[in-house]
Amino acid sequence: MARGRARDALRELEAAAGSAAPGSAELVSARTLESFARLSVGDLDGACSAASEALSADSSAWGRKDASAAMTSLTVAAQLPYMAMTSLALAAQLRGELSSALQITDDAADLADRSPGGMDHRYRPLWTAG
Repeated sequence: MARGRARDALRELEAAAGSAAPGSAELVSARTLESFARLSVGDLDGACSAASEALSADSSAWGRKDASAAMTSLTVAAQLPYMAMTSLALAAQLRGELSSALQITDDAADLADRSPGGMDHRYRPLWTAG
């Protein structure tokens, strides 16, 4: 997605997701990043699908314990659920579904509140609320 090449990134992320084990940290990382790439090219349904798949994984696949260094750093891995939820919120905003977007943002804040020491608030789950 760097340098404005979201379409190129999509191909790579789709390949990464296709070769990753179901429910793995690699799949979650690829699908989360794919959701942002899809937003960038205006594919709101695809963005929501990718983000939803990432969020449906067991929380251990979010990389807090077992993320592959080849796919993502632990810092990025800790942000994956918020990134996926942000994709869902942004897609809802772009569709004019503002109540839904705010609910998703509230859910992200609730998830951050439940993190150890509430430390996940440093990842800014509320930035989509404006």
